[in-house]
Amino acid sequence: MRIRRILFALFVSATCAAFAAEVAFAQAPARGAAPARGAAAPARGAAPARGAAGAANRQVFASLAQIMRAIPFPNSNIIFDVQDNDPAKKKPDPNGPYLGTYQGWEGVENAGLALAEFSNLVLLPGRKCSNNVAVPLTQPDFVEFAKALRTTGMEVYNAAKAKNQDAVNKLSDKLTETCANCHDKYRPDSRIGGPKIGVEKRCMPGV
Repeated sequence: MRIRRILFALFVSATCAAFAAEVAFAQAPARGAAPARGAAAPARGAAPARGAAGAANRQVFASLAQIMRAIPFPNSNIIFDVQDNDPAKKKPDPNGPYLGTYQGWEGVENAGLALAEFSNLVLLPGRKCSNNVAVPLTQPDFVEFAKALRTTGMEVYNAAKAKNQDAVNKLSDKLTETCANCHDKYRPDSRIGGPKIGVEKRCMPGV
């Protein structure tokens, strides 16, 4: 069981794949550009469309590796810990893997939700990988990997909500496989299913 954690630590320490795109960001017109012929002018004092305002306010500050270390890595360790410990019986441990006061099954629920929500961050435009290559948001398989992680995260959440330790343990294997599928393609320096290639090839399709 501990082997899964070691393998996952290799997977997750920098990037994962992760997750569900299908998010359309509204694009503001160029500064000074006239509205399209025939388009109705916005009413005086009208607020901008909610989607456009939201897109304009979204910013990225961390690389893919940094948010991987901050979110999926610690939360995956919470899920893997269920293989060795019943969350209902595990005493709070300052060394982890649970975060702060959120212990037991509540901590496992939160870990599943964190993995699912992580996809929103991964798919924000403008983020770079650790080698300064853009996160491959235009690659269909990257999007599928992201969807798979979101699905697995929600399955963990539902199993934890039901306090089903066996179900969470099975999902631990699925989580490891989900991340491995993406890393074999987009983090080739730590891939399992083929020859390893240097970190300079991260996030590049077809390597």
